[in-house]
Amino acid sequence: MEQSNRTMRMYQSLAEIAEQALLNMETQQSAPASTTAELDPSILKAFAKRLVKVLDEIAAEDEVAEHAQYVQARASLMATIEQVADVTDATINHLCAALSSTRDAIRPLQIAATADNMMAQQALAQHWLDVYAPASVDPSLSEPYQALHVTVTTNRFGLLQALGVFDHELVAFHRESREFLDELVGGLYLKVAQYQLLQFADLVNFFSAAHLYVAIASAPEEYMVIGQLIQQLEPVLSDKIMSLSDLPTVAAYVQDLYTNAAMVWQSNATLTPQSDRLMAESQATLAQATTRDDYRSVVALLRQVRFEQPTLAN
Repeated sequence: MEQSNRTMRMYQSLAEIAEQALLNMETQQSAPASTTAELDPSILKAFAKRLVKVLDEIAAEDEVAEHAQYVQARASLMATIEQVADVTDATINHLCAALSSTRDAIRPLQIAATADNMMAQQALAQHWLDVYAPASVDPSLSEPYQALHVTVTTNRFGLLQALGVFDHELVAFHRESREFLDELVGGLYLKVAQYQLLQFADLVNFFSAAHLYVAIASAPEEYMVIGQLIQQLEPVLSDKIMSLSDLPTVAAYVQDLYTNAAMVWQSNATLTPQSDRLMAESQATLAQATTRDDYRSVVALLRQVRFEQPTLAN
C-alpha cells in the first residue's frame, strides 16, 4: 500500500500552495489597500477536486472504487463541490464535512470486501496496525489497537469483528485529530486576520486548502505532516507581518510576542542564563522602539530565548 508516498504527495501539494502564496506576497512591498481579498470560488472548487482524485486513488487501491456506496458518496461530494458559489466559513465547513464523510466511508467498505477471505482480513489488519502504530498510545485508540494486534496473532477467526470494532473507534480518533488541526490552522488564520494580511487572496486560499486537506487526512502521519507545515509557516508569516503591516500593527504584534514570552518567564519557568539576559534586553529595546527595524530587533531577541524544563526534586 502506498500510504507513505501518498502522505508525502499531500504534504508537498499543500506546501506548494503555501509557497506560491508567500511568493506572490513577496512581490508586494506593502499590504493591498482593501481590508479583505476578493476570493474566487473556482479556486476552492479546484482544491476540492484535487482531493477527490486522492480519494479515488485510495478507493482504487482498496478495491472499492466501483462499490455502489462509494460511487454514491463520490457523486454527492461532486455535487457539493459544483454548488460552491462563494468562499465563506459555511461553504468551507460544508465542503470539509462532505470530504470527511466520503473518506470515512471507504474503511467499512474495505472490511466488507474481506468478509469471505481470511488472508485479506489479516492483510488489512496488519496494514492498519502499521499505519496507526504512531497513534497506538492515544487514549481513544490504545485499547482497540492492542485488541486488533492480539487478534491478528492469536485468533484469526475473530478478525472481521476486530476490524469492525477498530473502525468504530477510529471515528472518534479522526474527529479529535481533525478538530485539533483545524484549531491549529484557525489559530494561525486569526493571527493573519488580526495583523492585516487577509488582503492577500493567495494566503487566504491557502488556509481554505489547509482545512480541506485536514478533512481527508486519516493516517496519523498525515495529521503530523500537516501540523508540521502549519508550525513551520508561523515564523514565516511573522516575518510577513513585520514587513507588510503598518507600523502600529507591527508594534502591537511585537508587544503581544513579548507579553506572551514574559508571561511564561514570570510563571516560574526556568530560563537559560543567556535567555535571561535576552528577555531583559528585549524589554529594554521594546520600550524604546520607534521604527520597523527596532521591532525586528525585539523579535530577533525573543526568538533566541530558550526555556529549560524544570528539574524535579528527589
